[in-house]
Amino acid sequence: QVNRTYDPPLKDNIVLQKFNQAVNFKETTRVNGQPYKGGQGLSAVNFSPIWLKDMDNVLEEIDWLWEGFLAKGYLTLFSALWKSGKSTLISHLVKAAEKGADLANMKVNKSRILIISEENKGLWVERREDLELIGDIAILSRPLSQRLKYKEWVDFLETISTFCIENTIDVVIF
Repeated sequence: QVNRTYDPPLKDNIVLQKFNQAVNFKETTRVNGQPYKGGQGLSAVNFSPIWLKDMDNVLEEIDWLWEGFLAKGYLTLFSALWKSGKSTLISHLVKAAEKGADLANMKVNKSRILIISEENKGLWVERREDLELIGDIAILSRPLSQRLKYKEWVDFLETISTFCIENTIDVVIF
């Protein structure tokens, strides 16, 4: 069907050749150095689904860093258009986390923070001065000089993890 939208349409043997190339690519794509085999070879994945009806009625206690918004062991995404206040919000969250103050009438627990930012050091110095930031806040400004390959990302994340463990970091902000 898609081939009919081309002007002129490709010949049937060319369409079949392209299809076979795509199938071959899919079957030979490597994951972690191993050929892709329908999910096999993904050693970092624990694929053990549990039926919801079979789960225990145990409530897990959530360790909130910012009550209702940001919790230890969870991922939180603040997303919006550019120049809409994301960095300003993060800056004030960091300020509240310095001493364990409220933000938007919600408790923020005292936390040690690592910020990995594409913003330059000068902007962070300005924020530090404007908000009088003096707490346990580490900034990694513009750490990437190029797009990382998969293995480089893994190494980068392991380095971040090691830093966080060694420095008892509670929150990492990208």
